[in-house]
Amino acid sequence: MTTDSVIDDVLLLLGEDPELCLHSSGSGACGLTLRERIGRELAPCASRAVADTPRMQLTGWRRLGSDGLSVDADGRALLPLPADFLSLFSLRMTSWSHPVAEVLGADSWLRRLQGNRWHGLRGSPQRPLVFATVTDDGSPALELFSCPAEDTLAEGWYMPAPVPADGVIEIPPAAYRRCLGYIVETLRM
Repeated sequence: MTTDSVIDDVLLLLGEDPELCLHSSGSGACGLTLRERIGRELAPCASRAVADTPRMQLTGWRRLGSDGLSVDADGRALLPLPADFLSLFSLRMTSWSHPVAEVLGADSWLRRLQGNRWHGLRGSPQRPLVFATVTDDGSPALELFSCPAEDTLAEGWYMPAPVPADGVIEIPPAAYRRCLGYIVETLRM
């Protein structure tokens, strides 16, 4: 959908006539028009709306690639994430018995146990664990436990963050009304 149509919908919710709202403030004008303010709130509110919508209601999942996947000898794998990554639907390595849908935080108590000498406390192919982390260059990644050295990505699906590009933004239909509500709420604050 076009960003202008989203902005028109927000204006209607605010009680404004979209035809009467200025499109730009022009040169030399102070401040932003209402359309420009809505446009600035569009991406963060759309991302928040998608993240807050139950994942089974969302459409538009993309396949997660295995570019940059590395597996250490100790069973730890590191998977760099795409730049537009917002949330994970599921991930399964070839050695895992089932996919994982939950990404645990880097500060989770389970993360500290992954280097433990008692293997019953570590992630395994029957009980795989996925943690959020960053690569050496600061890019977001997933840390996967436990993976044998020859392991590869069997399946993976993620939701991209809705980012306006060339006047178009992709917002899953299930998250659209929530996105409009978040924009209105933000503007009224």
